[in-house]
Amino acid sequence: MPRTLALNPLSRWPAIPAAWRAGIARNLLGVAVTILVLCAIGLADGRADEVVERATPGQDECGHDRPVDASVAAIAATHHRALPTTRDEKRAERVPVWKTIVLGVPDGIGAIRAALGAHCRVGGLARAILDAPAFITDRVPTPVDLVVLSAAEMGLEGESVARAAIDRQAAQLGLALCPPDVGPQLRLQYPDQPAREFLQIAMHPVVTRQGEQAAFIVGNGGDGLLLIGSDARRERPVPARQRFVFIRPR
Repeated sequence: MPRTLALNPLSRWPAIPAAWRAGIARNLLGVAVTILVLCAIGLADGRADEVVERATPGQDECGHDRPVDASVAAIAATHHRALPTTRDEKRAERVPVWKTIVLGVPDGIGAIRAALGAHCRVGGLARAILDAPAFITDRVPTPVDLVVLSAAEMGLEGESVARAAIDRQAAQLGLALCPPDVGPQLRLQYPDQPAREFLQIAMHPVVTRQGEQAAFIVGNGGDGLLLIGSDARRERPVPARQRFVFIRPR
């Protein structure tokens, strides 16, 4: 009877020598392990991509693509000196800037005194303010925007108005009081001041060594530039048409 080929390959397994069977088994085991390792790597790569995808924010969430918050930008751009700020910036923007000056003297207060002595006349009370312990100036240049308004222009009524009321009204308009060094710096940076113009510096009073509460006035009496002082007690009334210099915060 002729021999027939077995259709099932396993049926020929017994005819394979034992040594061969062991080698084939080892090879099959190796292939299986290889397949399992490749599958594991593929799964691990898939999980890693998923984790990276979840950890990577979309473009709208990326800090570099968001517009920088205005308050943060302002804080980053602000010089270390504490310049006046306002809670009502929109109102302050309606008041036009009259003049921009630069505060700060690298050589200190002595350089300011020397420059004033060379370019204008300084009154006794103004000298007392410059000599007061409370008068300070920064050494790093810092630009500030100034506005000029009278009590009448700010909407206050009456022939005269107390300084405290003027300061409150200015704050309602979003304006701020000046640091003490605005007075001498404006005097030095305003050489073309018209004759007969006198500008009060809106500032917290500086207490002199004699106990006076004083503020600066930048003026031109017609025969030369002046830096003088005035009584700056908050309850003291001033003419409603007297013009004051304020800072418009940036």
